Amino acid sequence: MSLNCNGITHKKQELTKCVELDNTNIIQLDETRLAPKTELKIPNFQVYRNDRQPQLRQLPNGRTAVPIRHEIVHHHVNTPTELHSI
Repeated sequence: MSLNCNGITHKKQELTKCVELDNTNIIQLDETRLAPKTELKIPNFQVYRNDRQPQLRQLPNGRTAVPIRHEIVHHHVNTPTELHSI
């Protein structure tokens, strides 16, 4: 499942219900708009996040999260925090 959240904070309960009804295993969440210190927990899922690095006066726009059901064998791979053009 893939979802452009446009902010996940007020949609978490709806997402949790949808995931359980559809028996979803992996979710791609775009535009979560969570501050780095804000937790995102979904029952029975491990949530991997890619938050922007905090900067002065930066709004919590963007950001992605990938919740994966605990029963799916997986492991975290570190990704670069910044991409540089060649």
